[in-house]
Amino acid sequence: MISTKTPCVLVMKGDVLLKRAFVSLMILGGEFEVVVSEAIDVLELADDISKTKPDVVFFSVSIPWARIDCLSQLLIRYPGLKVIVVSEDSNWLHIFKHEDQLLTSLDDLLLIINSA
Repeated sequence: MISTKTPCVLVMKGDVLLKRAFVSLMILGGEFEVVVSEAIDVLELADDISKTKPDVVFFSVSIPWARIDCLSQLLIRYPGLKVIVVSEDSNWLHIFKHEDQLLTSLDDLLLIINSA
C-alpha cells in the first residue's frame, strides 16, 4: 500500500503576499498542509523547520531569510529542503535546493557540470 503524504509548506507569519498565493492555490484545488512560522531569526526558523519538517519553505524576496547567507545555512543544515523565494513585483520564483554528491573521479565533476 502506497501512502501519499500531503505536502507541508512553511510560510512566514507576516508574509501577506504568500498567504494570498496559498489561498489562491487552495481554491484551484491544491492540497497542502500550511505551517506558519513566527520566527524572528534564522535559529528560530531552523527550529521550526526541525519541528514541522516541511517539504518546501516559501519566502518573499523581502524577508530577511531570503538572503543568500541565510539560505545557505538552511540548505546545508537541511539538505532535502526546497526553498522557494518569490519576487513581489514580478512572476519570478527562485528555487534553491541543496544536494551533496561524492566525487570519485574528475569524470564525476564533468558530469555534474554538463548536467547543469
